[in-house]
Amino acid sequence: MAKITLLLDEDVRPILGEILRQRGYDAVHVLDAGRTGQSDAEQLAYAVSQRRTILTHNIRHFRLLNQRYHEEGRQHFGILLSAPGTAKRSIAPSSSVFGAPHRR
Repeated sequence: MAKITLLLDEDVRPILGEILRQRGYDAVHVLDAGRTGQSDAEQLAYAVSQRRTILTHNIRHFRLLNQRYHEEGRQHFGILLSAPGTAKRSIAPSSSVFGAPHRR
């Protein structure tokens, strides 16, 4: 099974990246990657170039980006959507994941 690698979007608190890394996950925040201020499309393209799943609270825009990728026959490595504040409880109850069919 492939290990998940994450890119945390600008709207995700940077401390979450630190916590995930402390627990052994490969997680990079866009702040650490020097990518603040980039558009959502640019962040997703960067995640694809780095073979990372993007974690974001920006549900509306990333659902549209996922739809656009699907319509254009493009693939990504997954989009993990989480409503702000749910990470305090658990990421699963209010999260959505858009597929990553070509993960190896």
